[in-house]
Amino acid sequence: MPLDIGDVVRVAMTGTAPQAAVFQNVWHYVVTTGSAIGEAAIVAAIKANVEDSFLEIDSFLSDEYSWDSIDVWVRDKALQVWNGIGSAALTGLDGLSTSDPEPHGVAAVGLIVTDLLRRQGRTFVPGIGEGTTVDGLLTPTFLVGFALYLADFVEALTPVGGTLTWCTYNTEVGSDYEETFSEYAGTVILNDIVGYQRRRKPLVGI
Repeated sequence: MPLDIGDVVRVAMTGTAPQAAVFQNVWHYVVTTGSAIGEAAIVAAIKANVEDSFLEIDSFLSDEYSWDSIDVWVRDKALQVWNGIGSAALTGLDGLSTSDPEPHGVAAVGLIVTDLLRRQGRTFVPGIGEGTTVDGLLTPTFLVGFALYLADFVEALTPVGGTLTWCTYNTEVGSDYEETFSEYAGTVILNDIVGYQRRRKPLVGI
């Protein structure tokens, strides 16, 4: 079904790590201009953005980590469900660093400021190689590449027929913000403190 202004898209990017671990990043876009935007065009635009962003950090990521695929859904606000609109394989998105990776769960964290400050977005990058951290802090060299990654990651997407803007989206039942989005406000914040996601620990889940 073609998408129009106000439609919200959810993306899950799945990758693999040592010991058969699986990790995911999940984020959202809202259609801000256009109408009748094709589903296939949206999936292709997201795939291109992920692949372009990855090139900014691949040299820092362990070659034991790979980014493998994306799955994309659109929100049916009437039925309060997510309907799948497509998937795409990500080819050749393997880390290039031959150094050992940091432990499972260790990740770089970027904050994405939206129109509502209490609804900041976050993105995590796992698989950073040894040498990207010193005393629990990310190195200045890595932060340069991470800044470029974040700048690409939050770019508006322009599939034929419209524009998709990065956003947060709330599906918490009973929340004052349920079924509402908050658009990217033009600012990202690099956190030089190493982050951690427990759910990336093997056997815990994704």
